[in-house]
Amino acid sequence: MASYNIDYQIRRYNGTDWDNLFPYTKAANVIYGNSDVGTELGNLNTGLGSVNTALTNHKNDKDNPHDVTKAQVGLGNVDNKSASTLKTEFTGEVVSGNEGFPTGDAVKRAIDTAVSAVYKPKGSSATIPALSGVDEGWVYDISVAFTTTADFIEGSGKSYPAGTNIVCIKVSNVKKWDVLTGVTDLSGYVPTSRKVNNKTLTADITLDASDIKLSGADVTIQTTLEDYDGAIADLEDSKQDNITPERGLSFGTGANANKLGHSNSIAALTTNSFKKIAYDAYGHITGSADVTQSDIDQFIVKVFTGSQTPTGAKAGDIWLYGNDPA
Repeated sequence: MASYNIDYQIRRYNGTDWDNLFPYTKAANVIYGNSDVGTELGNLNTGLGSVNTALTNHKNDKDNPHDVTKAQVGLGNVDNKSASTLKTEFTGEVVSGNEGFPTGDAVKRAIDTAVSAVYKPKGSSATIPALSGVDEGWVYDISVAFTTTADFIEGSGKSYPAGTNIVCIKVSNVKKWDVLTGVTDLSGYVPTSRKVNNKTLTADITLDASDIKLSGADVTIQTTLEDYDGAIADLEDSKQDNITPERGLSFGTGANANKLGHSNSIAALTTNSFKKIAYDAYGHITGSADVTQSDIDQFIVKVFTGSQTPTGAKAGDIWLYGNDPA
């Protein structure tokens, strides 16, 4: 293990003093190197490779490497029955309740229950059967015109013609009649014989200028345009009143009559030098000056080196303090 006694620091000026950036603890002795690091890293890499190989071999071992027994996974509680035995017990009419398999009668009842939810035609009827005497899914053809009652999900008071089919369904576990066929009540719709501005409702309606009529006022495009012309003329007349020398602005004369200028403008800046532009409180340009080195330095971080405290530093400057070890 090689070590060096060094005092090499990186410092930053905070405006009044220098703060250490490295080493942060200001330690005098720093471990600088180790000639055996490469060897140790090689040994570590070899050891990790061995561990990885062992894990891979264990993962691929399918021969019960942990010697797990039947009792440990609970297989001792499971009956060892062949497929033919299970088939016989599933299809047999009598099966022990302890084994948990349904009997043939139980399977039939389950099928009958499922089928009962399918629509079943029950023929024609001149009257609406009582719900208490019908089952869910029964369908009737009503041979005479009828009006619905509160027993219908459509509500009462709806008229349907002869030959309408109704079915018994359950709504919130309550039996109701549901109309399957019939004539839709269109009494609330507007007939196509109606018109809008003498245009029938048999197709989309397009309104043009002749369909929109104004009365009680003389409104024309010409009058509107004349009003705009007057407003623009008023604005032209008042622009000089709103732009005054007191505001530092004025209009030119002659060829520059429509140009807005500053009352205290300075000469045009034609030099290629790097210039600073001065403004007054109103934002007017009042002069210019060359950019100096000090102007630039305030935006640049300086880096000082050596063991002597730098002079002329500003906040943010860096000082590389010290010398390399012998």
